[in-house]
Amino acid sequence: MCGIAGIAFMTGARESDLEEMTRRIAHRGPDGQRVKWWNSPGVGLGHRRLSILDVREEAALPMTLPGTGLWMVYNGEVYNYVELRQELQAEGYSFRTTGDSEVVLAALHRWGTQAFARFNGMWAIALYDEHKRKLTLCVDRFGIKPLYVWRVGGGTAFASETKAFLGLRASHPLRWDHKGVATALLAVAGAEASGHSLFQDVCPLRPGQFMEISPEGENSGFWWNLSRELVDVPMDHGVQAEEFRSIFTDACRIRLRSDVPVATSLSGGLDSSAVMLTLSKIRGEKETGAFTHKAYVHEFPGTAHDESAYARAALEGTSMEAVWVRGDMEELVRRLDDIIYSMEAIYPGMPDGPWRIYQAQRADGIKVTLDGHGADEYLGGYHDYTYLRFLDCFSRPLEALSLLNQVREQTGSFFSWKSLALGVARGMVRSRDPSPLVAALKRRMSALGGALRFDPLSAELYRAELFAPPAGFDAINMALYDDFTVRVLPRILRNFDLMSMAHGVEVRMPFLDYRLVKFGFSLPSDRKVGQGFTKLILREAMVGILPESIRQRKLKLGFNSPLQSWLTGPLKPWVEQVLETPSPMDAWLNRGFIAARYRGMLSSGQNPSWQEATQLWKYLSALRFGSLMER
Repeated sequence: MCGIAGIAFMTGARESDLEEMTRRIAHRGPDGQRVKWWNSPGVGLGHRRLSILDVREEAALPMTLPGTGLWMVYNGEVYNYVELRQELQAEGYSFRTTGDSEVVLAALHRWGTQAFARFNGMWAIALYDEHKRKLTLCVDRFGIKPLYVWRVGGGTAFASETKAFLGLRASHPLRWDHKGVATALLAVAGAEASGHSLFQDVCPLRPGQFMEISPEGENSGFWWNLSRELVDVPMDHGVQAEEFRSIFTDACRIRLRSDVPVATSLSGGLDSSAVMLTLSKIRGEKETGAFTHKAYVHEFPGTAHDESAYARAALEGTSMEAVWVRGDMEELVRRLDDIIYSMEAIYPGMPDGPWRIYQAQRADGIKVTLDGHGADEYLGGYHDYTYLRFLDCFSRPLEALSLLNQVREQTGSFFSWKSLALGVARGMVRSRDPSPLVAALKRRMSALGGALRFDPLSAELYRAELFAPPAGFDAINMALYDDFTVRVLPRILRNFDLMSMAHGVEVRMPFLDYRLVKFGFSLPSDRKVGQGFTKLILREAMVGILPESIRQRKLKLGFNSPLQSWLTGPLKPWVEQVLETPSPMDAWLNRGFIAARYRGMLSSGQNPSWQEATQLWKYLSALRFGSLMER
């Protein structure tokens, strides 16, 4: 929907500081900028608008509810705003606008912080009560929409992206956090959920967290806890699949509410195909009028990462119009700085594919897309969940052989005995309290030889806060719970938020409807990883909707670029330039070692392994990101 920024009780802060912070995230909301400033307490709310629901000026933010003293800026969408508005109207509220923002503000006035539990959607909200001089910040259940808080200048600044804080650089420099950078380099799984960032005193709000700030101090807590939200599920497997399909269909339906064109992104995998085909089957409802029936597909021709054949199978026989997106290497090299700066993270994956998809959508006038993110982390979509079963069957050769065949089917040409060993090792470190030996193994696996200027085995890192899981979870459900709440999903959500909003495109995720997540986590693990399949319940729910070639497909590919061939091929001039350019990250990374290792790869005439390529990219992008943030 947009980007938000703000300042609270900061000594010497000015309205112009807030305007500059808000301008720094203009890409999130290219349809306009507004700020509201209270000079005496030094409080301000800034908003960059991406107009989706009620695009009139009357619906712009910051917004107030007359006579209440409440002002709000808000990033996201509450999809059940239609039903909430009817409920509030029955209690005497009237509305000037037709979108969700005014409904959210009225709900907060009526129910206070208890309103959050009534919202079905994604959001980062800043609510200021000018009578009580209190600022309330809140993010949605799963942290789909980000919000960063910076304690600075005796007060607080907040924003949708950390780069907004560069707007305060003249009076308050943004400094690197040594411990935060080390954590990102060694423990990317969990770094986002550690409650810290790459910058000193800059912290992200955690999923389901709220924070209250006043001149007297700060108070924070969690309004949502997944472990307390499990539900009773039917025992019959067929009924389970039917209920899952019903919730999923409704999740897709309400996410089509829009006053601007809506599309979808399609990889050809199980999740995106389920979204696309469910959307194509929803008919005859007024709320579906904005759906363009366009599916954007990225292809990597001639590489093992190309899934276009599966995308064509999903599209066959539907009313969907395919828009094919393919990478242009010259453009990629020109835009790599933009991509890395937008990513504002140290991460082993190259996000050019999502960047390109959302760029193409925006060029076609698309502001909203429904995508398939979020299912893997609670329905068991990754190979690691199969590896976990290896730990229980070393004494059962036939079961181990069956699991080995399953891993081969899931990984295809990417399978190797080395990758299997690494997968089993990753399974070992799933323990919530790993032994020193396992912890050392995990850190050593994260380092490329001597690339680091510090000892990975003794480095002090930020630890992710692991929430207490529901009682009775087995190893797989425990791993899913940790991946969903801490280790994997928070960073994935941040990646896709940043890549889409870099182009002013809002991503809606039906799989992260809270009703579906509660239902999924309430199922036993063999309803997710079982009968030789991952995401078993989803496959059963999609009978008659997905083509069988996709519904029973076992090969799992992430949305990844062919880094192995690109780094030693067309990206070689860019790599050499990065290796020759000084960077603040030189304090953590041994540029000479990385350069020698890279040139060794070139002289060998062979592409690096996938693990080597992703590690190399992590270090190269970190070096470049450090330079870009110092510009």
